[in-house]
Amino acid sequence: MKVFHITEYTSSGPVADRALYTLLETVTSFSLCECRGREHVMFSGIHPVLVLDHFDQALNPLAIMNQVRASEINIEWLMIVDNSPQLDFLEQQGLRPLCHLVLGADSKQRQSVYPAQTRIITTVSGGVSFLKQHQLAA
Repeated sequence: MKVFHITEYTSSGPVADRALYTLLETVTSFSLCECRGREHVMFSGIHPVLVLDHFDQALNPLAIMNQVRASEINIEWLMIVDNSPQLDFLEQQGLRPLCHLVLGADSKQRQSVYPAQTRIITTVSGGVSFLKQHQLAA
C-alpha cells in the first residue's frame, strides 16, 4: 500500500472551497471515508484508492488506521487528507508517505516541517499533474 498525504488549507467561509474535490475528480475510481468525529469508518465497495478525509479530526485515528490495515481489501493507494501539515502519527505507525501534497498554503504554512520523502506545495492543477505521473488520474 502506497501512502499519499494531502494537507488542504480551506477558505474560512460558510462553504469551504475544497480543492480536494477538484483533485479527486481526476482519479478514475476511489472510495472516500469521512473520519471527522469518528473512531471507525465503514467499508463498502472499496476501490483500490482509499481516501480518509479529515483524518486529523478523527476521534481515534489509530483505531481507523488499524481498521484499514486489518481489512482484507486490496488498497493500492491510501490518501490521508487533513488540515494539519504535521502528522507525527503517520511516522509513528511506520507510514512514510511517498508524497505530502499541500494545497492552498500561505507563506507561513509553507515553512512547516514534515518528514515526507517529497513535499509539494502546489495548486490543484499541479496536484492533478502529480496524480497523472503516478497513474492515479485519468
